[in-house]
Amino acid sequence: MLSGIYEKMGYRELALAVRYIRYEHEMQSPSTSTTRQVALFFAKYLVGFGVYPIRLGFWFLGVLIAGIVVARFSADLKSRSWLERFWYSLENLIPFIELDKEHTEIQHGSTSVHSFFHLQKILGFLMATILVTALTVLG
Repeated sequence: MLSGIYEKMGYRELALAVRYIRYEHEMQSPSTSTTRQVALFFAKYLVGFGVYPIRLGFWFLGVLIAGIVVARFSADLKSRSWLERFWYSLENLIPFIELDKEHTEIQHGSTSVHSFFHLQKILGFLMATILVTALTVLG
């Protein structure tokens, strides 16, 4: 494969670009199944087809910042510092860790704020899964 040849020659960036273009071409090809096109669409915008997994980091930061902003509307978090809201948002986004037992007792006082943080936990699991998949399967 052309990308492998470029990689062996030491042209890593060119090899990555060739891989990216290959997936882009596959996504636009009429012979590609609809299911595969949908998977490639998400792979493109979430992790750059696995070629540029750093993109997932930008999504992670976006959801983290959104959590900090939404925490301002929480009954228990609105009077706390931005740093405490940051840690709360981070703990929700990385549901594998528990930074503060007090976070489990926080009452938001709003169904929409409460729902956002549930969604944030789900997105955290999905992003971790997508990153592992992108690094092993696509990359």
